[in-house]
Amino acid sequence: MVKFDFKEFCKDALKISNKVSDMMLASSNALAKKEIDLSDNEKERLDYLCDGLYHLLREIIEATNVNDVVRQKVAFEAIDLGLPSGLKWANMNLGAEAPEQLGYLLSFDQAKAYEFADGWKMPEAKDFEELVDNCTSEFTDVNGIKGRMFTSKINGNSAFFPCSGRGGSTSWLSRGADGHYWSGSLGSQTRGRYLGFDSGGVDPQNGSRRFRGFAVRAVQ
Repeated sequence: MVKFDFKEFCKDALKISNKVSDMMLASSNALAKKEIDLSDNEKERLDYLCDGLYHLLREIIEATNVNDVVRQKVAFEAIDLGLPSGLKWANMNLGAEAPEQLGYLLSFDQAKAYEFADGWKMPEAKDFEELVDNCTSEFTDVNGIKGRMFTSKINGNSAFFPCSGRGGSTSWLSRGADGHYWSGSLGSQTRGRYLGFDSGGVDPQNGSRRFRGFAVRAVQ
């Protein structure tokens, strides 16, 4: 009888999922260049099919609930930026132990499934918009880590968002160059909304495929 090695099975599944991600990217590039003649409905169906297949394989790989493997070791501190909504922002990313640490990069669905404690939760897209509208932001560094410092126009308090980069199909991308932070809001059936920034500016209403690994900053 052949012994079943679950770890090896997961490794094989991961290789397959990476290929699916690369296929998705190749399909997107081809469609963008109009190398494939498909109707808008067919493009949407292809996008949805690839996204669904990728998520199915990711579930096989993880084989566990995100809350069993993701933990916040250090309690968040609430930063009051005097926002009109009364919302307070965490002083660090999910998975970090200091404001300049990058923390975890999670898919949109992993981030949505994470169970925060003490009244913390994921921000919505409108919360990022409120943050940007009521703060100035400067591309700077804290303890050698680049990021954006959001400083309240109302009370002068600040929150630092490090350049977390993003998770690609086979590697981490652009860490130290830009930041990508999931909101809990959908942009479409296959895309989530996120806060994106680099040295050139900030976009609080950006959108990306849900399998991408982005940072998470909680609100209370």
